Amino acid sequence: MPLRGEKIDRVITTTFKGPALCDGTMVITDRLTKQAYTAQVLHFVTPESERSTLYWWFVLRDFGIGNPATAEKMLDGFTSTFNEDKEALESIEAMKARDYRSQFNERSFLADRAGMQMRFAIQKLSDAESS
Repeated sequence: MPLRGEKIDRVITTTFKGPALCDGTMVITDRLTKQAYTAQVLHFVTPESERSTLYWWFVLRDFGIGNPATAEKMLDGFTSTFNEDKEALESIEAMKARDYRSQFNERSFLADRAGMQMRFAIQKLSDAESS
């Protein structure tokens, strides 16, 4: 991403698109050249059991195409980020499994809204299936 200016605008939008899909789009705009660069992350999930979920993610971008260094840097960054998320979610799930209270209130950030909507929708489907 050949940014020329010292300042950029970065806009990240996440959208819940259904029980199995969450779309995260990031647009970085170089304020000097007005050139915009877009990366889109698609998250797909499917329940495996009551306590586990299969998760896939894909990254699409409109810059650095054919540049192995860009691909490697992005893969490393996204993999690191998603592994941190995975570790946090596994810890939350383990805590929920140990918690004796019937109501477990998870805290979240506004940026997590689409992902939370996805998880709540899957939980609702799971609850309906088990009743």
